[in-house]
Amino acid sequence: MEKEFLVDSKMTVHEILSVNHMEAYEHFLFFRSDHCYHDDEGCTVEDLHKKIPTWQTESMLYGLKRLYRDTQSGRTDIIPVYSKTAIKEEFTRKEVCIIPFLGDPCRPSVILCAGGGYQAVCSMAESIPAAARFQDLGYNAFVLNYRVSDAAGDSLMPKPLEDLAQCVRFLNKYRVSKNMADNRYAVCGFSAGGNLVAEFARADIGYHVYRVQKPDAVFCIYGAVEFFKDHFDNYFCQIVFGNNYNISDLKKYNVPEHIDEDYPDTYLAACRDDDVVPYVQTIDFEKALKQHGVRYETDLFCSGGHGFGDGYGTEAQNWIRNAADFWNVKKHESKEYC
Repeated sequence: MEKEFLVDSKMTVHEILSVNHMEAYEHFLFFRSDHCYHDDEGCTVEDLHKKIPTWQTESMLYGLKRLYRDTQSGRTDIIPVYSKTAIKEEFTRKEVCIIPFLGDPCRPSVILCAGGGYQAVCSMAESIPAAARFQDLGYNAFVLNYRVSDAAGDSLMPKPLEDLAQCVRFLNKYRVSKNMADNRYAVCGFSAGGNLVAEFARADIGYHVYRVQKPDAVFCIYGAVEFFKDHFDNYFCQIVFGNNYNISDLKKYNVPEHIDEDYPDTYLAACRDDDVVPYVQTIDFEKALKQHGVRYETDLFCSGGHGFGDGYGTEAQNWIRNAADFWNVKKHESKEYC
């Protein structure tokens, strides 16, 4: 009989993991490099919601409960994607791992990359709840923990792209071991994670460069896809490209400028009241896709802010089903909700 998941609204995240014997996941719920560590695990889930109101309490608990269920049943774990040899060559690769949320073995996979401004990977608030929702629809979802910026002031790119490519390579073998019949996959990213998946879907710097299979679809959720505009300050550019970045770096990674007709089918979602990544970035992305004849769908919501994750309790609460329908039904119906 499955053990009960013990949770109370006044318990800290650390306490929830401890009493449910899930301590191994603590480091990966809000992964950060050492120089920008904050004790989110020492907060209650309600405190996290108060700190960032778009992080819904119900969503975070839903994801943790599903993670607990699948851990107890032996269906999930923290799985490194790099070999021991590769980790010896570059020690930071040891943090790169996936957490599977397995669904129907005959269905395709979704790789989820949470945001965090390339200083953190906020999986508990974004990727884990969304992975549970995709699993509910029968998909095989994989939460990716990728590398983020350190304090050295060096360029982070292209390390996250390398990590996502290695995840794809690893999953090719993993699917065989789990008798998963469908090798199609979508990449889904939030905020900075949205930037990561949008960049990875480009042949010139992404999947083709790393000689891995092209994504079948891209789900870019309030993605930070533009650098060469007045949407980001100097600090963010330093995080991604290092202290000595130049205009050519910004242009190289400015997604809308590099879309071509071979770009994968793309689903976009954002909110007009996003005060972190302006929704016009989603509009500019949409324009570039349309210009090059790429199949796309955009859901533009009136409210919901930045960081709504699975969208529970907001205008965006159906985005996951919409994205799945777009991918599989092959419809094209962009919508504005205000």
